[in-house]
Amino acid sequence: LLLPKKSLLLLKKVWRRLSLELGPLLAYAGPLSVIILTRLAGFAAMSITIAGYGDVPLLAAYQITLNAFILFAFFAEPLSQTGQAVCPPLVDRRDARGLRTTLANLAVLALV
Repeated sequence: LLLPKKSLLLLKKVWRRLSLELGPLLAYAGPLSVIILTRLAGFAAMSITIAGYGDVPLLAAYQITLNAFILFAFFAEPLSQTGQAVCPPLVDRRDARGLRTTLANLAVLALV
């Protein structure tokens, strides 16, 4: 790709600014992105393998199972992380009322 010299300088300037602004975000979200991309690659590999069998009922069963798994995996994980982050300080302070309220809120979110 051949670009004029001014365009290359502008591109370098934009890239430098983006790397400065996005650096902290990527440092924070990088590990989570790797986990999500790995899961996505695994799901894609499973889908390709199942589709290779050519059996429609097998593919339908796989799709239903995968949808149920994704529903529980992706919605339960943030609830679990929230509980693990919020509950220990409440237990340490022996705040039974706050702990009950937090667990009730998490249960409501899980049921919605």
